[in-house]
Amino acid sequence: MEQIEDALRAGIPILYVTSPEEERVVTALEQSSRRLKRKLWLYTVSEGLWTVDFPPSENGPPEPVYGKPNPEFRDPVALLRNIKTTHVPKRGAIYLLLDFHEFLSDPVTRRLLRDLGAVLKAANSAVIILAPVASLPQVLENDVWCRAFPLPTRTELAASLGRYAERNADDGLAGIAADQVRAAVAEAGRGLTLKQFEQSVARAMVRRQGMITAAVADDIARARKDILRRTAALTWIDAEPGLNWGGLSALKQWLAERKRGFSDEARRAGLPAPRGILLLGVPGCGKSLAARMTAAFWNLPLARLETGGLFTSRVGGSEERTRQAISAVEAIAPCVLWIDEIEKAMAGISGSADSDAGTASRVFAALATWMQEKTAPVFVVATANSVAALPPELLRKGRWDEIFFVDLPGLGERREIAEIHLRKAGHDAVQADARLIAEHGEGLSGAEIEQAIVAGRYRAFAAGRSMTGGDVLAAMAGQVPLSVTMAEEISALREWAAVRARPASVDDVQEQRDDWRRRKAGGLVTLPVAGRSTQDNLVMD
Repeated sequence: MEQIEDALRAGIPILYVTSPEEERVVTALEQSSRRLKRKLWLYTVSEGLWTVDFPPSENGPPEPVYGKPNPEFRDPVALLRNIKTTHVPKRGAIYLLLDFHEFLSDPVTRRLLRDLGAVLKAANSAVIILAPVASLPQVLENDVWCRAFPLPTRTELAASLGRYAERNADDGLAGIAADQVRAAVAEAGRGLTLKQFEQSVARAMVRRQGMITAAVADDIARARKDILRRTAALTWIDAEPGLNWGGLSALKQWLAERKRGFSDEARRAGLPAPRGILLLGVPGCGKSLAARMTAAFWNLPLARLETGGLFTSRVGGSEERTRQAISAVEAIAPCVLWIDEIEKAMAGISGSADSDAGTASRVFAALATWMQEKTAPVFVVATANSVAALPPELLRKGRWDEIFFVDLPGLGERREIAEIHLRKAGHDAVQADARLIAEHGEGLSGAEIEQAIVAGRYRAFAAGRSMTGGDVLAAMAGQVPLSVTMAEEISALREWAAVRARPASVDDVQEQRDDWRRRKAGGLVTLPVAGRSTQDNLVMD
């Protein structure tokens, strides 16, 4: 509202405000018109045009009094002509047009609106178009000031909860919304509109026999997940208890150092909030798991951006979905936003102008700009299996705190990964068999080690006995690992990352990469193959 009021004071004649919360925005604009001492008019296509007055009141701020609608001006063309010829000379007026974006496809309406701009400015008046979606024709972009109205803050949600308790005082709700409980419920409602929050509170009251307790916060959080799951392109992922990951010690240390990065203590110390990381590396080595573990380790909500869900055939719809997704993520911040296989999302951008009139380029330019300039505490974790498809501007510092390279696991990491999956399988000889799997699994990714253990369990199950380490080794011997099928791609990826990315592990992976550099300098690159001795490893010129 401060930005909108500044625009009105600055004499900007036409404003376009986007929000799904019509009632909340209208109420806020009514208060603004009273503060600015300007006459407020409302318009809907169903009723026409009517005035809003604020008569003096002895008991606090005056309540708005609505005049009788004039149906003569339900037609948008008649409305704009009437504003230009009759209303504007009265000066100092605000015309709030609800759902007027539906008429902007008409060339006569567009022309009248543009002509009205100069007249409004001279009369210190303004037209505000309030719409649930951003659907502004390109020809009006230079004439109209656009803003998206943000979702309610914690403070607004807590105040709404207090009003709910006061309205239901006769039912025993007054005074029981203690500060701590009220704060927890408001925190659980972040990301919801005010109406969605109030409806969720009302449903929770029915379930909790009319008592506002800490359990209500859990009910609101569950309702929020159900509502936000309907947000296009966003998938909200629940925390997985007991989730664990092996290896990537350098990445774990980096995350541990920044665990309190979103706290008030960090702000008081002058530390910037963590922005995000790009995890680049070999498929199946834990990049996606690392994104999930980051949210679990930091105890933050996790949302996955489905980039394909950003696009729609409606003109301007893709850009609007992008804004909605960003708005929803920022409303629930601090949180972690996971963009999986970002290089696939970037594919085809170079030819976007020919294939989709530049829609893909605009969508991802908006995402890249947001990642660069965002102030909300949203930590972005993006994963990529290939660097070739990534535009150079996406890799520069500023958008990421760090770019980590996730290589094939070394000996110690393979053992750690094997231990995790053997324990998950309820295996008895975890330590001994994990050592065997690690020693014989050179060149296997973490996902391949997991699948080898699954295959070993099936092998033992078919034989009607408990699994042994030999079952897993037999399964490994029959695998053709990714390090063989994608040998050239992995080699090129390692070469790129050797001087451009930070290793996600400081132990075995770093030793492996140093050894790879030495062998490359000697003219040979040896790619280890699972199940073979060192002498039998595939040597590529």
